[in-house]
Amino acid sequence: MKKLFLSLTILFFAVNLSYSQVTTIWEKAATTSTNPAWNTGSVTRGLAYGFVGGNHRLYVVTRFATYGGKQIFIYNATTGDSVAALDTTGITGGTLNVNDVEVSTDGKIFVCNLAAGGFFKVYRYDTEISVPVTVINYDATGLRLGDKITITGSTADNSIVIWAVSADADGEIVKFTTSDHEMTLTASITDVG
Repeated sequence: MKKLFLSLTILFFAVNLSYSQVTTIWEKAATTSTNPAWNTGSVTRGLAYGFVGGNHRLYVVTRFATYGGKQIFIYNATTGDSVAALDTTGITGGTLNVNDVEVSTDGKIFVCNLAAGGFFKVYRYDTEISVPVTVINYDATGLRLGDKITITGSTADNSIVIWAVSADADGEIVKFTTSDHEMTLTASITDVG
């Protein structure tokens, strides 16, 4: 019993020492009067970090009507400074035109809509100043896709996988893969429900 107590005590102190204090580098908050004007209600949705074009970036999706209802704002992830917004020309369809954003390991930016049935769309940006290119236009009849996407891998070596979880009761995951550097993305469905 003494050995167990001693082991647990050592483990407790080791864990406490490994969790250090976190220092806030920057924040956007109403309490500091730095909250962006577009960050109101439930219209701010997706958030992603990525290393794009040699810069640490934070991308934020908002559907705030004053800004067109479909914006992806770019922030400098190291300073919190607002940089710009992605071009949303040509983004259409879905229950909501934009809902989430992710970045691949090779710095490509992906934005998806929310499709409660109809077509689930994913757009790719090669740079922060490029126009979006539709890379997925998937018939999501019977599914709700786009609440959250996850990107793993790189477009450069065909290891990219785009994961979209269905929010319906069946609990399906739609996995999009490619073998031709994203010229075509093939869907496969895994039922986890």
